[in-house]
Amino acid sequence: MAERNYIIDFFSSFTPNDIEFNFHDFLENYLTEGCCPPEYKQSFDLEVRHLRRHEDGVISGVFAKIRKDHLPHAGRTGQQERELDLEDDEGLVEKNHFLAYRENSLLVMQANRHAGTAIALGHYLSRFAGHSVAFDPVLQPDAMQRLMRGDLHPVSVQAGFARPTNPDLYPEDDWSEALMDLLSGAGGSYVKLSINSDLRSDDDDTNRLKDAMRHAWRSIKGMPKVRSLKMDMANDDGIVYPIDLIADRLKDKVTVDVRGRYPIESDMFTSMAAAKEGLNDSLESIFGNPSANLA
Repeated sequence: MAERNYIIDFFSSFTPNDIEFNFHDFLENYLTEGCCPPEYKQSFDLEVRHLRRHEDGVISGVFAKIRKDHLPHAGRTGQQERELDLEDDEGLVEKNHFLAYRENSLLVMQANRHAGTAIALGHYLSRFAGHSVAFDPVLQPDAMQRLMRGDLHPVSVQAGFARPTNPDLYPEDDWSEALMDLLSGAGGSYVKLSINSDLRSDDDDTNRLKDAMRHAWRSIKGMPKVRSLKMDMANDDGIVYPIDLIADRLKDKVTVDVRGRYPIESDMFTSMAAAKEGLNDSLESIFGNPSANLA
């Protein structure tokens, strides 16, 4: 049987308004139906489906994007192409497999940019959760500790990403959402952004950035086509601790049996759970410290 490699990412759910929310417990309300309410859009639909209890405290599911517009043709080199034989109410289904853990409200998610992102999942859930839902990428323990240390403050940030054009992919916080809205109307194709402070100044308004940048910069990482994302933290003595929010993200690779072109769903969930177990020491280092969890 053929195999294929898949990248999986780790996130922790939170609400920007500090409303108590646990992604696993929220999904328990939909286990009987096996799916969450769909969201219908002009060119695609979204749905969380195939919800099952994987084990105690863990729910498996699929975040599905059903493309209805601009569908590709089928064909081969040197031959005539043809339209796909779809019913009028059908589309192409792209999937992100995921596991939702009650502990730490952890989301383990298959990376598939053709389907969706954690930001898109948060926007989808926000439609019927009654409040905003978002997911923070989990960082490696040493990077998380630097980011959340109380004696450090952000002093500079740099980012490079494709110009945002889809509001559904904007991060769910006031600062970055307003910035993305501004940049979307600026034209061009690529954004390179840098914000720096003056470490020589005695004025806190100029020698450091606002503390909200800790979270806002992590939220941007969930957007598509982010090529670079870095933050420098410093203490009161001016010692700088760099963080690379792309290289320092907690992630893993799983190898899954495929049937035809697609992974076998049960094998995907089993492999994702095994990868999470293999990173338990890192996760305990992160979430064992209450100040390290932004949720």
